[in-house]
Amino acid sequence: MKKKRTKIVATISDKNCEPEFISELYQAGMDVIRINSAHLEIEGALRIIRNAHSVSDKIGILIDTKGPEIRTTSCDAPIELVKGEKVMMAGNPDEKSRGGLINVSYTGFVTDVPEGARILIDDGDIALRAVRREGSLLECV
Repeated sequence: MKKKRTKIVATISDKNCEPEFISELYQAGMDVIRINSAHLEIEGALRIIRNAHSVSDKIGILIDTKGPEIRTTSCDAPIELVKGEKVMMAGNPDEKSRGGLINVSYTGFVTDVPEGARILIDDGDIALRAVRREGSLLECV
């Protein structure tokens, strides 16, 4: 008999992690519970783990950790971004962003972001492409 290699992973929230629910998923073939730490406090994660282990110690736990985020700085007025038009970015955490210039919280931003890299803003609703460096600025479209 062949050994099963595929794993079925289910993302579970602490809002719906009762042992009965986890047991239903396990009986249906779930092997691993994924915990998204970006949307959860430690107490909620521990509750999921305890409930999973109360069902079976064979259920794997996968914790998806949230990586560091680089934030745009505040601005005095909304900045309009037009698709295809250039906007400059800079790693100036103490400077406000303004039309044509978006400052970010990470000082090494311009040197660390390679040309051609995709930059996501507003939880991915806005996508820019790094075009080229101009001194301490990064031109993006």
